[in-house]
Amino acid sequence: MTTTLSNLMAELSPVQRREVRARARQLIREVESAQRLDQVRKAMHKTQSEIAASLGVGQNAVSQLESRSDIQLSTLDRYVRSLGFELELALVGVGGERAVLRNFRPWRVMDEPVSLYEEASKRGRPVLKSAPAKTVRTAATGRRVHPSGRQ
Repeated sequence: MTTTLSNLMAELSPVQRREVRARARQLIREVESAQRLDQVRKAMHKTQSEIAASLGVGQNAVSQLESRSDIQLSTLDRYVRSLGFELELALVGVGGERAVLRNFRPWRVMDEPVSLYEEASKRGRPVLKSAPAKTVRTAATGRRVHPSGRQ
């Protein structure tokens, strides 16, 4: 049987539930105030090695990623997912109005699974090293191929 957060919270005393909610709000504030990826990672109490393991890369690659000033959205998406979040884009008007682009994810292949871990587990691997870039599934075989036709 799967344990849900609701079930766990129901088992706590009212004081404990307030403490959990207060800690969650504090964590969100820390993440929201981050100006760099390493600050987000540290707010989540994760090490570069833990992120590297979930991404299937070396710790040095995570260090380099965190020091970049310009990152591809697909790379940022994988990093954010390794922290347990989802990447969303939002447009913010001059008056502060927000439009979250919930379905706009150009960094993902159209038929890509929601979870990289789901795809990795199908292949018997712990994690994917990289999301397929510029590939499409053929209707006939279901295999991924480059649009130019090369394998």
